[in-house]
Amino acid sequence: MISEVIPPIESSNYDNHDNNEDNESTTLFAENILGFNFKDCVRSLPLINTPIKLEVGTSFYSMTIAIHYIEQFTLQNNFAIFKHKSEKFLDGTCRKKVLKCNLGGRYTQKLSRPTSDKMTMKGSKKQG
Repeated sequence: MISEVIPPIESSNYDNHDNNEDNESTTLFAENILGFNFKDCVRSLPLINTPIKLEVGTSFYSMTIAIHYIEQFTLQNNFAIFKHKSEKFLDGTCRKKVLKCNLGGRYTQKLSRPTSDKMTMKGSKKQG
């Protein structure tokens, strides 16, 4: 299955150049929506063989398609994720899902030289 960009959808009042703000608000762009071609898949989503490039601001057709794309992205780039937590609205629809890297953790600074008590003693080395 090939992930492709959907061409922009333009409104009928595009020829009105007097009010640019109205044209921008009524012109709908579906350029960054990924997974639109998977909207009819009900049970399982197909594997994605083409390289996936995720960018900030990319929208997905649904939450399940977004999770599928991210899982396929992690498989292509040789790392794993797990589902950390999710939040739902009162009507049961998904509000937010948090995915974490399997190797993620808190940063610990690694020193280039091991420190010991003898090395940390500061004093004069002068003799005599």
